[in-house]
Amino acid sequence: MAGYNTMMDLLLNGVRALVYPVTANGGQEQIVRAESLAKARVIDVIRTEELAPQELARKLERVLSKSPTPITFDSDGAVNSVRILKKYLALHRKRSFGLLKPRSGRKKRATRGGKFLAQEQWKTPNRRI
Repeated sequence: MAGYNTMMDLLLNGVRALVYPVTANGGQEQIVRAESLAKARVIDVIRTEELAPQELARKLERVLSKSPTPITFDSDGAVNSVRILKKYLALHRKRSFGLLKPRSGRKKRATRGGKFLAQEQWKTPNRRI
């Protein structure tokens, strides 16, 4: 299979792999993921029409004869997300409390009626995050 967790395990451990993307539920996500990594020569993919015993054996022999392709990527998604959110929240707080001046003079924002209000007229509720 070529599910997200399986593919992450393969990438993090740097092993050879022959994957069979599941499409039983009509989704294409596993195929897209598997084909992307196959293009990068990180994994090999076997398709339904290649599941005959001789073809499967040939593919397995080929995969086992290759060295794993090393790939470097940032796997700290949760840590990076926290860093990005903290940066965004800090910027938002500065703007909410008037500590950050607008870049280009007075800014305008459209209201429901299509009229524009100057920045001084914006009503920003004081929210705690």
